[in-house]
Amino acid sequence: DANAAMLADADRSHWWFRSKAALVATALHRTVPPRDERGWLVDIGGGAGGVTALLGWPPGRIAVLEGNQALAVRAQRSHGLAAVQSLVDRVPLADGAAEVVCLLDVIEHLHDPAAALREAGRVLAPDGRLVVTVPAHQRLWSVADVQLGHVRRYKRQALRAELAVAGFEPLLLT
Repeated sequence: DANAAMLADADRSHWWFRSKAALVATALHRTVPPRDERGWLVDIGGGAGGVTALLGWPPGRIAVLEGNQALAVRAQRSHGLAAVQSLVDRVPLADGAAEVVCLLDVIEHLHDPAAALREAGRVLAPDGRLVVTVPAHQRLWSVADVQLGHVRRYKRQALRAELAVAGFEPLLLT
């Protein structure tokens, strides 16, 4: 909870979170047709919602699903986003409910990322978009990865393979 609070305090001001939001917003702009912005964006593992709030998606069409109750409450109170406590592999949404699902710096924490990716696929609408960000290059593994609870870092081909196992075909992989 202390780590979560520290991250929540910085999630809109720290350069890392602002940069991540800009990267994701650009990916959305490049891959989601404008008509689809009326649909829901669901951020699974969205923390306190700071990055999610910066994506340029209509706030009334965003849902943050977060495992930490305090962070889910913070997403609601600080950013006005719909938020609920949820596990990444058991999302309380109907099949096809989301136009966009984000897993931003989430799957590197999971021993079984395929389960979370399959669940993201389940809640995506037909032709919906999945946005995944992960730390790159195992050679950059450090004590920071251990402190953050990472299980792995990714090379492009490893991420592509994990996505394929869950039934996804990347439109943009960078």
